[in-house]
Formats: sequence, structure tokens, C-alpha cells
Amino acid sequence: MKNDEFEKYKYNYKEVVDESVSFSGQDLEFFTDVKADLLKSYLYSIKLENPKILDLGCGVGTTDSKLKHEFKTLSGCDVSAASLERAKEVNPEVEYSLYDSNTLPFESESFDVVFTINVMHHVPPVKWDQFLLEAKRVLKKDGKLIVFEHNPFKPLTLKAVRDCPFDKDAVL
Repeated sequence: MKNDEFEKYKYNYKEVVDESVSFSGQDLEFFTDVKADLLKSYLYSIKLENPKILDLGCGVGTTDSKLKHEFKTLSGCDVSAASLERAKEVNPEVEYSLYDSNTLPFESESFDVVFTINVMHHVPPVKWDQFLLEAKRVLKKDGKLIVFEHNPFKPLTLKAVRDCPFDKDAVL
């Protein structure tokens, strides 16, 4: 994942995604709500008390804005400094950290839950194992890793990815 890939989308990320999914009749907010609701439902079902949660590849903090009021110990990290700046503006109550794409900036066994939403397709396939091992490293012994990713077998997903400028190097 190139650290500067998302730098120019700091303030127009939503509009760019909205345009690439417009054919669906939905927008970024709809898809974010669906994923956030699934996350919340799962997290409530496993009954973790005050879980410490990491949004790995948080971008501009879109999902965090849907979770921050329900989960008080929420952190995010990303390779894009500009995206993190925007995330901090939108979600000042969330702790954000820059990630160098190799080693997560957290101690081992720090989180009860790590989730990553539509991030892995930006990680070069040769680094997928390292990416997941780092997520595992920062998880507590019985922690949960939740991965949302595009379905490469859905033609509409392929269209949305093809039409999104920051997905030009995506590998589904």
C-alpha cells in the first residue's frame, strides 16, 4: 500500500466513492451504515465489556463516526497522514496513529477487536500475510479480527472498483 495513495482524497473521499457507486442507487453513507451495523451487532453478541477496538486502515474515519458513541475505546490507524488529519477533525474523541504499513504502532495484545474495512485490496498480495499477522499480534489472546472486503465475484463490485480512482491498483 502506497502511503501517499489517499493523500489527495482527504476532503473529497465521500464524493469520490459516491460517484463510483452511484449506479447502485446508494452512497458511501449507506454502505458505511451497513458495515457499522454489522460490526455493532456482532460486538454486542459476543458481550465484550468496554472492548478496546482498532480500526485498521481507518482512512478519513468514516466508520469511526458511526461507532465512537457506542464504543469508548476506539482507535484508528492508517498509512495516509492526510487521511488521519481529516479523521481527527471529524472524530476528535478517537485516538489515531500513523501506520508505516509494516509494523502497527501498538503493543502486542493491545486490542479486543481489530477490524479492517475494504483495506486489504490496497495491500500488495505479497504483504497480505504480514498485514494479517500484525493484526493478530496486536489482538489479545481471545481477540477478534473482523475483515470486510470487496467480493471479487460480483460484477457490480468490479464496476465500482474499476470506476474508483484510488482503487486503480486494487487486487481483489
